Amino acid sequence: MVTEKGLIVVKRVEEDVSYATVVFAHGDLEPGEQLKELPRVGFETEVYGRGMVIGTWFDAVSGYRPVALGARLTVARGFQSFRPYLGVEIPLHLFEDAWGVPATVYLGAEYGFGLGRLRIAPFAEVGVTLDVKLQEGETPEFMLFGGAAGVQASWLLGRDFRLVAEAGGATWRNNTRPYLNATGVFAGAGIVVKY
Repeated sequence: MVTEKGLIVVKRVEEDVSYATVVFAHGDLEPGEQLKELPRVGFETEVYGRGMVIGTWFDAVSGYRPVALGARLTVARGFQSFRPYLGVEIPLHLFEDAWGVPATVYLGAEYGFGLGRLRIAPFAEVGVTLDVKLQEGETPEFMLFGGAAGVQASWLLGRDFRLVAEAGGATWRNNTRPYLNATGVFAGAGIVVKY
């Protein structure tokens, strides 16, 4: 049985020696100790929920808040600090105004740095929300454009999972239907699977 003593990330490989950062360790690593490589595909998938905490949006007086569930695919292989990502969100608050399923597609990037198991990553993203019609022959209709910027903090649970919390600012606009506009401060949480 193999006992996992910790996790390191190799930063640089030379002919006779490699340099790595210790992410976490249970005890000290001894010189010459055998290490086992964890082969990875090089992606991370985050499943999360995000909602506006304060800001301006349609019907803010009655407590209606922009809330979304989403998934983000981050390219991790070959990227250490700067990582691009692609995401999809389902803005739950837009179902009443859509003829089909409202879906946001966005591109973004993060610049992260680690402090042991803790990882801090400022990020920025831009996207568009479409009303995806469910009937055959119908084309998606534009609903919103906008983006978000913030900071994400994550805690490494083990070699394959991280818990995530994030906060930042977002703005989403529609020039022909301004009652769909939303601007404010958001908070979110999720889980990341590394593979």
